[in-house]
Amino acid sequence: MFDSEKNLIRLDMVEYQEAHSISRLIGPPPGYMGNDEGGQLTEAVRQRPHSVVLFDEVENAHKNLWAVLLPMLDEGHLSDSKGNRVDFTSCLIILTSNIGQQYILDGYKEARALSASNDKGSGGESPTTGGAGGASEDGKGATNAAGGGFKGSGKSPKDVLKRMRQKVLKEVFGYFKPQVVGRMSEIIIFEPLNEEALKGVLSLKLSSLTKSLAARGVDFRVTDSAMTYILERAGSYKYGGRRMGKYLEKNIKPRVAPMLISGKLKSGDRAVLARSNTNPNQLNLIVCELDENGACRPGTKYGTKLVVQEAKPPEGKDEEESLD
Repeated sequence: MFDSEKNLIRLDMVEYQEAHSISRLIGPPPGYMGNDEGGQLTEAVRQRPHSVVLFDEVENAHKNLWAVLLPMLDEGHLSDSKGNRVDFTSCLIILTSNIGQQYILDGYKEARALSASNDKGSGGESPTTGGAGGASEDGKGATNAAGGGFKGSGKSPKDVLKRMRQKVLKEVFGYFKPQVVGRMSEIIIFEPLNEEALKGVLSLKLSSLTKSLAARGVDFRVTDSAMTYILERAGSYKYGGRRMGKYLEKNIKPRVAPMLISGKLKSGDRAVLARSNTNPNQLNLIVCELDENGACRPGTKYGTKLVVQEAKPPEGKDEEESLD
């Protein structure tokens, strides 16, 4: 939105579970350690007034958070502990939540199953009503309550999703106070990522490694078979793209870095991440030295085993399992 990740101010609300921690947003009171540094929220916005401010999983924060947020959401400004007024009128404020998450997962899972069943060979309606990114609600939205299945609850994907939204919004209104909901411009229920969207997320995650290696003169490429390999082990309907970044950090990057240090992978090389032709649980890195035409120089190609790992366990296992 503002052309740079630097304009995203992300606050993990897990770090604000204690009453005293809320003061860090606007800065400790005078006389307390850190008062001269300003607040984590107010100082960030003061320095970057045109920003997206993300309060991630806001339900995890202490209830005192709202004493800080409500005036800011209502009036568009906030005073820090020193009395300095910070303007938020050029910021986009986003609150994310896992409230109603299980209803969302169950609802979309059933809607997609119904759609696939109804549309076999005919190409009927999609279970989504608000585009690939999610469905917007005029009333409210967010996303972890326990959940209730949807078996037999609707005759069409549209019916299932309508019931799902009603259940999620009931959870939202039951959790947030009316004065909080009343200050929200819009509430969006996000659709869980499908396989195509997960591939897109993985491509974005891999792009940082591609750029890093390019800066060292290495032409890094990823085959479709390697993409499938990673998705089979880190793609998640429930957790979205979160696991894929962790998978790359734990399984790919730490194995490529030593090759750079040792000189096995150097400037002028091409490195291709590919699934083994003989072992479906193995991921290889095929390296060759490029000639002046950008082709592999004869006699320089070699392959090295990068990862050997079975596919992830069935859905329902803990998020961290199978990533190592």
